[in-house]
Amino acid sequence: MSEPRATTGTPGWVPALVVFCVLVATLLGVRSALDRVARSRIEAETRLLAEQVSFRLGQCVDTRLALVDSLRREVQSNTDVDLQAFSARASILVEQFPGYQAINWIDASGEITLVTPQEPNRDALGKQVDKHPTAGAFFQVAQSSGDPTLTTPLDLFQGGRGFASYYPVNGPYGPR
Repeated sequence: MSEPRATTGTPGWVPALVVFCVLVATLLGVRSALDRVARSRIEAETRLLAEQVSFRLGQCVDTRLALVDSLRREVQSNTDVDLQAFSARASILVEQFPGYQAINWIDASGEITLVTPQEPNRDALGKQVDKHPTAGAFFQVAQSSGDPTLTTPLDLFQGGRGFASYYPVNGPYGPR
C-alpha cells in the first residue's frame, strides 16, 4: 500500500476566497464613497434651495409690510380718518397680495375697531391689543416710538399663530 502523501501548500480555494474578499471590500468602499458624495451633493442643493426660499419669503413679507406702510402714509396724509376708505383700500391689498391674515385698524386706546377681511378675523374685533400677553409690549413700543414694530410669533386673537406688525398713524394732533 502506498502511504498517504502530506500536502504542504494551501488549498486551491483559499487564494480565490482572498481575492473575493478583497473585491467585496473594494466595492463596499467605492459604494460608501459614492454615497458620501451623493449625500454631500444633496445637502448642498438643499442648503441652496433653503437659502433661495428664505430670500424669496423675506421679499414677500417685506413687500406686504411696505404696502401696509404706504396705506399708513396715505391715511396719515388726510386730515380726517375715513375708516370706510381704509377698509376698502385694505380689502384691495388683501385681495391682490395673498398672504395677509388681516389688516386691522386699532384705535389710540388699543382696541381693534375694524378687521379686514371681516369673516375670518371677526374674533379679533373689539379686542384690546395692549392687553395681549405678547403683542401688548410691541404695540406699546410702536405707539411710544411712532415707528412700525414687528412682533415675535404669537397666538392671534382670531386664532392660529402668526406675527403682527403695528404701524402707528399720527395726524397733526397726535396718534389717531
